[in-house]
Amino acid sequence: MKTEHELAYLRRRLGETVGLHHIIAERTGVPQTTVSRIHRGADPRMSTAVKLLAYLRKIERNGSRITVVLEPKKKLAQPLDDGENSAA
Repeated sequence: MKTEHELAYLRRRLGETVGLHHIIAERTGVPQTTVSRIHRGADPRMSTAVKLLAYLRKIERNGSRITVVLEPKKKLAQPLDDGENSAA
């Protein structure tokens, strides 16, 4: 890793993953609100920083990306009435 300060590195990486903080939280066991607060400038506990840094470095080292698996949309039991087809 570069000689960049650990906390600055952590915040930079969290800034690069905005929108994926919930995935990082799930995979590290750190609450999503905590991940977002650290990104916005809060000082993390050492144990929290270690968990996040280990995960983010692992992703970087492997050249991986954080991936999200989306579930297919569930079909509605009944179509929604948008008002266009209703009798007036």
